[in-house]
Amino acid sequence: MTRAIVLNRWVVPGCLALLAFSGADVRAATPREEAVAVRNKGYEFQLLGDRARALTSYQKAALLDPAYPTPHNDIGVLLEEQGWLTASEQAYRKALTLDPNYREAHANLSLLYERMGEREQAIYHWLKRYQLGDLEDPGTIRAKERLVALGVVDAFAGPMPESEGPVSPNRDQATGARIKGYEFQLQGMWEQALAWYEKSVALDPGFPVPHNDIGILLEEQGRLDEAEAAYRKALSLDPNYREAHANLAMLYERVGEQQKAVYHWLKRYQLGGPTDPGTARAKDRLMALGVMDILLDLRAGLSAYPLTGFLSINEGALATHIPTVSLSLDAATADDLELEGVATMQFSNDGISYSEPEPYNTSRTWTLATGPDGPRRVYVRLLGGEGQPLAVFHDTIELDASPLTVYVTRSAADGREQLVGDAMRSNAAAREAFRALAEEHGNW
Repeated sequence: MTRAIVLNRWVVPGCLALLAFSGADVRAATPREEAVAVRNKGYEFQLLGDRARALTSYQKAALLDPAYPTPHNDIGVLLEEQGWLTASEQAYRKALTLDPNYREAHANLSLLYERMGEREQAIYHWLKRYQLGDLEDPGTIRAKERLVALGVVDAFAGPMPESEGPVSPNRDQATGARIKGYEFQLQGMWEQALAWYEKSVALDPGFPVPHNDIGILLEEQGRLDEAEAAYRKALSLDPNYREAHANLAMLYERVGEQQKAVYHWLKRYQLGGPTDPGTARAKDRLMALGVMDILLDLRAGLSAYPLTGFLSINEGALATHIPTVSLSLDAATADDLELEGVATMQFSNDGISYSEPEPYNTSRTWTLATGPDGPRRVYVRLLGGEGQPLAVFHDTIELDASPLTVYVTRSAADGREQLVGDAMRSNAAAREAFRALAEEHGNW
């Protein structure tokens, strides 16, 4: 099985293994450069079909630089091709532990989970892959296609009917037993409550409600694995059972399984009406988990009348030397109608934690996230008059706060002076800063 997106092919084999020369001095390769060279050699072996030597090279690269995520992704691809799915999953997850924003690893995990029938986790990683890419990125387009195919966008389709399972002649008796169990549970008499819930199940095996009740009771006693099984049993009898989805989502948050929690909050959000408190709760949790904004992005691309627009950092500059930047914002409906319904806006550096709502405006000063030099993304979320999210836009800029060496040189030929930048600096921030200085001082 060969995939177009499984390997990180942005590195030309061997190109990063070069050593820098300065006169007679030779700089020793860093652990990362050595690891990249070995990883690239493994990729060459893999292209030749020599999986054993490729795997050995990837493993050696991972040992040379334990913080390098790429060889773990490569190992995952190799293991998955050989059918070792559990080991492959572990390798992809290791890559994401080292780099949570590693797009290829998210996509590979999504495909693996779809292959394994793990719909909940596949959706989570497709959501992450969609969030991390640009809209024109083929991988982002692919993620969007899979999210649509998996029904994620149905979260905006409106409430769906809830069923209590196929009605049996004993439904009334089963309901009575279930109510009796609930009365005991309110009194803290858990053993008696469980006995009546089990009696309800025995009377009507197709009745999903007592299974949900059993799940709640078991969770209150700390029997989390059994509670999970009970909630899942309820959902197997009624896939649209709202309370069971919400309970399962809360259980997964409790045990730290965020990916599964996201899936069941999505289902709970999808199944409820706009005035349903449970739907509002699901929306709050999806926003807290950083998923609601991704859904808004998806909806904007699929709606007949999406709210479109853009966010620009420093008027589209590639890079900045300082973390304080200027944001420009514009939004309109797709057919260029007057902007309606947008009341306030919020900003974020991670797409999860947002600033307090403020009146909508087309410009704002903002401070980028702290940390090492590198790319920075800023998000803006537009809200309606009742605080409901309408759209999310984002832009990215490179932050390089390290000093830039700039000096004046004089031409021997004609005595003219010229502004020159540090030749060792070739990143986007250096180019952007030098361009600005050149425009300010000119060459003469």
